[in-house]
Amino acid sequence: MPEQVLLAFELKRAQTNELGPEGCTRDDGGLGRAARPTQRDRRQHRREPTLNFVPAVHDDPDHPDPLLVELYRSLPDADDPEPWLDWCRGAAEVLYIGVGTGRLAVPLSRAGVRLIGVDAHPGMLAHLRSRLPEVELIQARVEDLDLGRQFDFVMAPSHLLASHERLRAAARHCRGRIAIQLLNPYWLAGPSHPGVRVHELGHDRARLEVSYPGGWTHPATVDLVWPEGMEAFLDAAGLRLLLLRGEDPEAGLEESPTFYALAARSSRRARIPST
Repeated sequence: MPEQVLLAFELKRAQTNELGPEGCTRDDGGLGRAARPTQRDRRQHRREPTLNFVPAVHDDPDHPDPLLVELYRSLPDADDPEPWLDWCRGAAEVLYIGVGTGRLAVPLSRAGVRLIGVDAHPGMLAHLRSRLPEVELIQARVEDLDLGRQFDFVMAPSHLLASHERLRAAARHCRGRIAIQLLNPYWLAGPSHPGVRVHELGHDRARLEVSYPGGWTHPATVDLVWPEGMEAFLDAAGLRLLLLRGEDPEAGLEESPTFYALAARSSRRARIPST
């Protein structure tokens, strides 16, 4: 099994040229030439290396990283569950894909939304089960999801449905509407994206590193869907676009770090996109 938990650290070494004249003995007859430090000088001025550990987490469904649970447990619950809460209203049951530790699920459940949560990480579900024991939780990869039932509303925050395979799996469980949240490539391509370091940006994929409070980092390679391509992306899964908006509905879409797509089942069958 490949190692999934990586600790990046910075080793700050003592520089010998930082030793001033008082760190050396002088035998130059006062000519100003620094002599070689003695063994006693080295002991006095030796600096211990300082290790600054920065926990890096990895989201790999095949090899769940326990540090990922610790990261999300350290983050506060969402103080504003919109627009999800508004979209959940009226649904008898809501399928929440990527439910995690409950940062959004707990506020939604407390607001009266009946959730069925899905996540591939067993540690995430174990933690959430202690918070919401009454909620049905299912461990499964999105690609393999086959619950044999459909839901009034399906929701997937956090860029989980950025691939055709995952979107089709989610759409199979939808009899009403589905809402997804995706990273905005325009924002990633912009001059400033606080908290996100973009290492590579192509049309279909990006390699980046997300920073979180507490020094956590999350390196990831993600698929990209551009806003103007959303209709075709949804159509391939048998869905039709109802609404496309940024985090702030009043602001321009290109300025938003993520964007939302609200869709409904289409009368057309899902199709396999050409490669």
